[in-house]
Amino acid sequence: ELQYNMLMEKFKSTLTPRQRDVFECCYEGGQTYADYARENNITRQSVKDIKDLINKKIEKFKKTL
Repeated sequence: ELQYNMLMEKFKSTLTPRQRDVFECCYEGGQTYADYARENNITRQSVKDIKDLINKKIEKFKKTL
């Protein structure tokens, strides 16, 4: 678990503050994109776009392992 936590922190360090917040709230915390959008006064499309960028970063990060 320690190694997993270290990898997660390393990955999160590649994210912008907004991407990290979406990652922590939606991916880790289980918040829906609609709820996140409403609570942060952004559109669901913006959350989807952020999610897509996070997924690209995940794929790129996995290639470095």
